[in-house]
Amino acid sequence: MEMVMMVEVENGLVATRRDTRPHQATPSQVRQPAMGYRGHDNHAFTIDGQVGASADWGHDKPRSPWTCCQVTLLVLASLSVVVGVAMLAGAYQAIFDAVLKGEMEVVEGSRAYEIWRLTPVPLFLKFYFFNITNPEEFASGQKAKLQEVGPYCYREYHEKQNISFHANNTVTFLQERWWVWDAEASGNHSIDDPIVNLNTIPISAAWSVRKSNVLLSGLNTFLNQVNEPLILTATAGEIIFEGYKRNNSLTYDGEFNMHTGHDTLDNLGKIDTWDKRNETDFFDPPCNEVTGSAGEIWPPNRQKDLIDFYSPDLCM
Repeated sequence: MEMVMMVEVENGLVATRRDTRPHQATPSQVRQPAMGYRGHDNHAFTIDGQVGASADWGHDKPRSPWTCCQVTLLVLASLSVVVGVAMLAGAYQAIFDAVLKGEMEVVEGSRAYEIWRLTPVPLFLKFYFFNITNPEEFASGQKAKLQEVGPYCYREYHEKQNISFHANNTVTFLQERWWVWDAEASGNHSIDDPIVNLNTIPISAAWSVRKSNVLLSGLNTFLNQVNEPLILTATAGEIIFEGYKRNNSLTYDGEFNMHTGHDTLDNLGKIDTWDKRNETDFFDPPCNEVTGSAGEIWPPNRQKDLIDFYSPDLCM
């Protein structure tokens, strides 16, 4: 009995004939070499003689219809995870910015407001003096010999007074400053140490009229009549503070108008006006402009660039 089968090869289908009857192989059949082929589905078969017979009659397994669905579901799930993470990151950033703004803007009840109103950490000031060790020789025209002495240390505190908030997201205030002697940081120095130095009042007056011989001569006569010396001996405490009504002065620093950062933190701490002016008469433009921060509070996320700073001690 013979059976015809169709075998798939790379170039198409080949009809093969196979004798299903039991028989013994002849010597010629045993000695005859077999030619091997492999189809594109990796099913190997051999062709024996002129017709050939398949050595492997495995059947192709049907491709599962769920494979594409599973891949699609996996891709969609991955995209969902990515989108979810992105949305979560965006939500976290929005929440963080909102909390940061609520804490940093200078409004009543915020953490920044209390720190700004009363500085919790004092500033530290160190004063050094040049003591003239040969005052008589210097007064007679010789070169002065100077000795540096110090430091004389103080702790500086700030408190805002007369605070008024405005609809344009600014706040107006006066600033009170006071200084406390720091004996520990000053070491073996005392505010009672005598310092021999120049008498700045007559020297400043002489400098202001230095271009007029008439005025300079008149000033010299006046100073001799009032017995105002060129060299003055005073204690360190007297030179630093006494005679200057600065300690606990509420009006000396002037009236500030500052942005609170309520509209945007980019404006936080920026001075808008000083004593109701945005320019001063002490310097030429642009140094006379009232701009920048007062130095106590700054916008977040600042870069390492130049900063604008306004201080009445330097700019008034």
